Order: sequence, then C-alpha cells, then structure tokens
Amino acid sequence: MANVTYLLGAGASAGKRTESGFIMEGLPCVNEIPKSIDFILATLRSDVTEEIDIILPEVSLNSKEDWINAKNELLNIFNKLSDVCKRHATIDTYAKKLRLQCDIEGFKEFEQHLTLFFIFEQLMREPDSRYETFLANILESNNSLPNNIKIL
Repeated sequence: MANVTYLLGAGASAGKRTESGFIMEGLPCVNEIPKSIDFILATLRSDVTEEIDIILPEVSLNSKEDWINAKNELLNIFNKLSDVCKRHATIDTYAKKLRLQCDIEGFKEFEQHLTLFFIFEQLMREPDSRYETFLANILESNNSLPNNIKIL
C-alpha cells in the first residue's frame, strides 16, 4: 500500500460557525483569536465561576481569597494575550518575534499563556466532529496509525 501523509494546518482545525460567526465546535482561526480572548475576559470579569472550576479542579480554592487570586491570575494572563493581539498582526507574528529576538523566557511564558487559552477554548466548545470521522477511517483496531500513514 502507498504511503500517505496528511498535512493538518490552520484550516483543518477551523471550527463550525453559526451564521453570526459564533464558533460552535472546534477552535478559532488565528484572526478570530482576539475576539475569543475578549470573550474569555468578559466571562472571567463576570461572576461566573464554572470556567475556573473546570480549568483548576485540582487546585484548592477553599477560601474566597484563593478564588480571587486564581481569577486575578487568569485575568492577568488573558489581559497580556489581549495586549499582544492589539500590538501585533497575529499571535503567530508575536511568537516568531520572540524567537527571532532569542527571548526564550518570553517565548516560554507566551507559549504557556497560549496553551491556557486553547484549554479554555476546548473546554467551552464541542470537539470538531470532523476529527472523529477522520480518525475512525484511519485508526487500526489497537488505536494506532497504520505504518504507511503520517500526520503532520
């Protein structure tokens, strides 16, 4: 059998949207990330607590002070991401800038913040149903990829 390589890029992870553009499932494309960050910030600024309870289930938030500290840390992180979005063409551009400037510490911190953003996104939305179909078609019975298939 021939070798097959699937190349998954930004378009491959673009989620399904309503007519108004709200992402129902999947992840936002790079140009939608600022709007998603603003939505998360608005949610965190509200009195809703479920998001932090989902993100930090193992963290002891036994007191009002613990809760306030966790919420403030998340607000700080998402405010930084929002600022990056306002100052740079895309978050990808900013990440590349950090790498080119050899700002390894800044890059690591940014990477952690961006990871947290994508965790929030994945918890708030359903997984893209296209992945289930894709994986069901290529995975073998032991949930491994056939030797002739690569995914980049």
